[in-house]
Amino acid sequence: MWHTVVTGVRASLYVELAVWPLMVETFGQITPYAVVSNVVAEPLTAVLLPVASLFLALASAAWPAPVLLPVARAVGWLALLLLSALVHWVKLAAGWPGALLSVRVPGTWWAVVYYAGLCLWRRARFRASRGR
Repeated sequence: MWHTVVTGVRASLYVELAVWPLMVETFGQITPYAVVSNVVAEPLTAVLLPVASLFLALASAAWPAPVLLPVARAVGWLALLLLSALVHWVKLAAGWPGALLSVRVPGTWWAVVYYAGLCLWRRARFRASRGR
């Protein structure tokens, strides 16, 4: 269980590290709590997407086969419940103090330097893991 949580947090952290310059360049904002909020949002989304897809398939199949309509409604209710939980969590996390910080956009040069440093850091970690 903890291994899965740690792996999810690590993946979320790596994604945030990769997109921070793009967020700053595009929106002039950063979200410091994104990694923490993704610990809850990612599993909810992982369950929501297949349930919503199943609902769409059942709802489409219920058109020619009305016997599937009660099942489609039940799955749709579950999808709505999961979506409501996800929206509630996002609104809660967005209300935390400092959840969205506006920053001054320094120019494109800093993103190039940032990504070069990120690549060098990743290369050093890769070499260290291979024992070189």
